[in-house]
Amino acid sequence: MKYLLFYFLFFLSLQSLSQSDVRGTPEWYKATASRQIRDLKSGVLLFRLPQNKVAIQSARDSGFVITAARMEKKLLERNLEVVAHMRKYFTFCDVYFIYADQTEKVMEHQWNEIEFLSDSLTIDRSLVLPDVPVFTAELSLLRADTARIATGEVMRRNDAGELKTVQTYTGSPDPMFEALIIKSDQFVQLHKPFPYYSRTFNSLPFRRSMKKVVKMMDENLELFLKKAS
Repeated sequence: MKYLLFYFLFFLSLQSLSQSDVRGTPEWYKATASRQIRDLKSGVLLFRLPQNKVAIQSARDSGFVITAARMEKKLLERNLEVVAHMRKYFTFCDVYFIYADQTEKVMEHQWNEIEFLSDSLTIDRSLVLPDVPVFTAELSLLRADTARIATGEVMRRNDAGELKTVQTYTGSPDPMFEALIIKSDQFVQLHKPFPYYSRTFNSLPFRRSMKKVVKMMDENLELFLKKAS
């Protein structure tokens, strides 16, 4: 009898394991997002700015010197606009700016080797990254959310005609579009329910202003932090 009681209690203990420990479940993604939002609040955001070196050099090498100069000027203006609006409207955490050629150093956590940028986009060697959680951000195309969330189990027949229990999942149908995106320190998109992007609507006639894009990101992060607290 005592053995039956032991196995019964052991079974109950297994059942009582937190669902947040099971990767791929809604609870796991929620717990992960809650941890990440707190880490970001106490951490820093490294904003990666594009350089388009290959395209600009290709235009220059092909004899399109004026075109290359225009491309450089337009990119500089865009990057300065991003920096100015992030400084003014993003208050959730500290932000550091880097060019795309610093990506490998970030991924390898070579913090002391990274060339951080001033607000005028010149290298500022006085900037030092604090010892806090690091996330990255950039204006880029949002990839479809690769999160596969477990939704339950169903009985299905395999190729041999036998009934088997199969775990079912759901994924996000999000298409690709431009957005301000928050990523990990490995430049990997975060997942919902973390509010990891703010759309620019760049491909549509009513493009959202950079001010609106940044403010919406900042507000959504603050709201999610309150829910996660």
